[in-house]
Amino acid sequence: LKMVDKIWCLGSNQQTFCVLILVMICFTVIEYNFQIVSNGITVYHSCQNEEHIQRCDCTPNTSTATISSVVSINISAPDITNTSTAIRTNTSAVNSSNEVILKTELDLRNYFVQTPYIFDKFTIVTPTYKRTDNLYHLFDTYCPITDVIHKILILWNNVGESIPEKVIEYAKKCTIPVIFKIMERNNLTSRFIPFPDIETAGILSVDDDLLLSNKSIHLAFNTWKKYPYLLVGYTPRSYLMKSGEYKYAYDVKHYSMIMTNVAFLHHKYLELFTNTVPKSIIDYIVETQNGEDITMNVVIGKYLTELGHPMCVGVYVTSGKKDIGNLSKSGYTGLWHRSSHKAQRDKCLNLLAKVYHNLYLQKCTKTV
Repeated sequence: LKMVDKIWCLGSNQQTFCVLILVMICFTVIEYNFQIVSNGITVYHSCQNEEHIQRCDCTPNTSTATISSVVSINISAPDITNTSTAIRTNTSAVNSSNEVILKTELDLRNYFVQTPYIFDKFTIVTPTYKRTDNLYHLFDTYCPITDVIHKILILWNNVGESIPEKVIEYAKKCTIPVIFKIMERNNLTSRFIPFPDIETAGILSVDDDLLLSNKSIHLAFNTWKKYPYLLVGYTPRSYLMKSGEYKYAYDVKHYSMIMTNVAFLHHKYLELFTNTVPKSIIDYIVETQNGEDITMNVVIGKYLTELGHPMCVGVYVTSGKKDIGNLSKSGYTGLWHRSSHKAQRDKCLNLLAKVYHNLYLQKCTKTV
């Protein structure tokens, strides 16, 4: 109001100039905060850089379209490789080198239980790529499990392709909220983004070609609630030393890693991965489309060591997983079929050991 009073005190030419400036400012504000509501669809325009992030109540590089109360489609979700996004700079900071040392394992559990996130339910996070028909089976399997599943997040990695309307309509029938995140890039790191939609402490990271039975989900989730600081999953892996180099291995008798293609993990580890993994490692994962699961195991092992509890990072769930393959006609068979897969994982292990000066991975035998 004071500014308006001053404008009216100016000459006519100066008044015209100042009014134009005010109009431009108004349009700038509208550009970043404008909201359109029509037929149940809400669209939010996004902030574009760090300066705007600080003064706008929105997520950078993200637009959101909400369709009914069940299915929402989030356009251009933030990417972990963009270090300027709010996801990297504005999430709850986790300083892995300054955490308090916890005396007992009970203290450790309580540290992970005492969280602002919901603890008695979990969120499913499923990246999908060239396996659209698999989503129908995913919804059929998980939507009835309303007692423990809070939300289902589908990371739509089919860049440049729209989600088929029939998939959206099918998802609307789900009694659990289903959220589609349309990704700008098909990066493996996207499964570890701490999206604001995730309101639970527990996350079930599961690939789109794997299904878990109701009984197995409850067993694994209850096990995770007992050990919320560990990975609880269905794919154990190990490593060995050969000719002075680390080699990826498939020894399940003495596993040292749980792969995140199907595993429960704590929300804190999404934050740790996002905020602490060095750029050189993220670049390697993005370049090779490999190693994000190994990296998460090392991140967890390192964090537990810093908390004063170096230990095996996981619990192996021995049954209840079903591989349904690719039910679509795309011909996509998965990244692990590549001839370079094993060599890339070997290299990832050695890169992690070089960067962290340790792998922090211990031999494990715990199973359920």
